[in-house]
Amino acid sequence: KEGTLKRWIAHRLNQYSFSKAVPYLDYFLVKSSVCAESLKRDFGVPPERCFVTLAPQDLNVWKPRNGNSHRTETPTRLLFVGNDLARKGGDFLLDVYKDKLTSNCTLTIVSTDSKLAGLPQCEGVKRIPGISREQLVGIFQDSDIFVFPTRQDYTPEVVAEALAVGLPCLVGDVDGAKDLIKHERNGFLVPRSGNAELWASYVHRLSDDRDELARMSACARRFAEESLSLDRFNALVADVIGRFAAGKVKSW
Repeated sequence: KEGTLKRWIAHRLNQYSFSKAVPYLDYFLVKSSVCAESLKRDFGVPPERCFVTLAPQDLNVWKPRNGNSHRTETPTRLLFVGNDLARKGGDFLLDVYKDKLTSNCTLTIVSTDSKLAGLPQCEGVKRIPGISREQLVGIFQDSDIFVFPTRQDYTPEVVAEALAVGLPCLVGDVDGAKDLIKHERNGFLVPRSGNAELWASYVHRLSDDRDELARMSACARRFAEESLSLDRFNALVADVIGRFAAGKVKSW
């Protein structure tokens, strides 16, 4: 297809241009371990020159509404946020919800994708086509589980936001996801081949066991505090600047 060919050409041109710039760069701050591995494998960048930033968040803004406490009432409130519905799996999630989750869950879909309006109507589903960042924080805080069956992503920002708010996350096992989701600790990594039954089973597991939901919620926030804070990011940048200033750069 023409679009596929254009993307391939653009990728090759970008890769070529980047390869020419790499020898002139001393350090690389990348969002995921997958990116660091690619720099080593594809461009010969030494591992000690790569620093993984993840997706830092302002934890004073992105935080649980009531500390680490978690509500116990039903229905369980599921949340999806993503502007490219097809690539992020929003249409797939809606099908899973309609077929298997309507009995004890609600679903909120936040997306600016024009295709949102064309998705089939379903009771229990709230669609939000556009929203301010301040309002979005509130929607995260009013949810119980973040569900993100994305088909392609690199350290998705929305997953980092969900973890910071204390939401256990169900995420497609794509590049970068393992840096954020620790399976069965702060969420679940669902295989690419995972079908609707598997996705629904993880939702039911948390929805039916509020103690486990609360435990994973606390782990999600703890992970954010340990790995996603701006303090960690600032310290990392300061360390890299310090290395550069100290002349700890050797020729390739």
